[in-house]
Amino acid sequence: MDVLNLPNNEDDATRVFPLAFIASGDLRHVVGTLNCPPSNYSGNLKILMNDHNVPTVCRNIVILLILGTTPDKTMAADIALHFWYSVFMPVEYRITISAIITLLVKRAYDQGFGSLVFPLGQNSSRTCTITKPMCIYFGHYLSTSFSAQEIQGHYDKVRKAPSRGDYRDKMYAALRPSHRVAFQHFRRFGLILPCGAPNAYFNAPNLSLFSLKGEWLETDYADPLEGWEGRGERQKTTEKHTEPTLKTFTAASTFPSLNSCMLDAYDLGRKFRDGSLSADGIPSSIRFDRIEVSNIIDVNYVGLNNVLTSWSPLLCNNRTAAILGYFMNWFMIKGDGRVSGAGGSVNTKLMGSLMDKIKQGPEWNRMNLSDMETRIYTLADVVDTVYNNAKPFSEFLKKQLEGIDDILKKTGLTLRRKHAILSPVRIPALLEYPQIYHFRIYRDWELA
Repeated sequence: MDVLNLPNNEDDATRVFPLAFIASGDLRHVVGTLNCPPSNYSGNLKILMNDHNVPTVCRNIVILLILGTTPDKTMAADIALHFWYSVFMPVEYRITISAIITLLVKRAYDQGFGSLVFPLGQNSSRTCTITKPMCIYFGHYLSTSFSAQEIQGHYDKVRKAPSRGDYRDKMYAALRPSHRVAFQHFRRFGLILPCGAPNAYFNAPNLSLFSLKGEWLETDYADPLEGWEGRGERQKTTEKHTEPTLKTFTAASTFPSLNSCMLDAYDLGRKFRDGSLSADGIPSSIRFDRIEVSNIIDVNYVGLNNVLTSWSPLLCNNRTAAILGYFMNWFMIKGDGRVSGAGGSVNTKLMGSLMDKIKQGPEWNRMNLSDMETRIYTLADVVDTVYNNAKPFSEFLKKQLEGIDDILKKTGLTLRRKHAILSPVRIPALLEYPQIYHFRIYRDWELA
């Protein structure tokens, strides 16, 4: 996601833009934003990244250091790609990563931990706070305590868990044969490579994807393609899309400065305001053009009230500045947010609509009876993609706004009537059925 969208907002190729990703998770939104300024952009991006999860922060630091310190930018993008997503990598990549991490940890111990500044290329720098718990994870990434066979065993224990067999079968059943092979190939090896590519030299475990005890940290259905828009063959699509994206990011990262924090998002806003982070190069006077808050506005996380109270004072005082967030779990609160809570008649109507779409497709008349039964069986898992839940979401959002009128008046914020950063239109979903779509539900908040 590009949180700037300059053409539809400031449309200024010379400005300095402070941007905050206060619950960043991984680097996708940062990469997406840095890749999108126009080619004539001569300004500077000052980026703040924060996440309270130690392994996530450590992985982000290593990926940025790989991209910023490896001289060969094509090689840097490939190393970063496999460190980010692959269960194994070539030994040569592991040696490069080990050298980067060793230097990082040495500097942390020599300087007594705390805030460290690292140059990333000629005109960019990365400021991050390094703690002893983080160094434990950095050391884990360099560990030789686990063999490739042990790591493969821990990976298979989750990926091939018998209790999840039915879920895997349903997923495979909905795919075309060639895609089914690609999915199975990735689940078996966990490598971001084209299906069928030689992989014998990918034999060094990527321990950043495993716990300190060697346990696989992800779910059995974790899939890197879920985080990037694209279509086609599984591993090949991820590699073809993500590696060029990282190359572009590596070139773009010659002009930003990045600060990294590891705090609770609500506490971070307070620390900004009271000047507690001045020693880390973040003055209390800082204001941001965009504050991306992810889904911490969900009621089961920080909540909309607390997010706006904590972060609205840190928004720049102009009409294009915005706080962006999304309600990831709203349908769990609003019963009719999904088809299952909308009533049997709605489900029946939509299932019929899906059947009509499939029967109109070119494959239907070439299917045998068994394939037809399988396709019908899998419809129940995708019926939400044709359910228009815009009205339930509007009702949910209206209820969320009921108790914050005083906050909006105090902060001068309002909910934008027209999206200026992300389009609210439906976008193609990564499904086997054409003409089935889903919603983006990011919301923009701006100064009134």
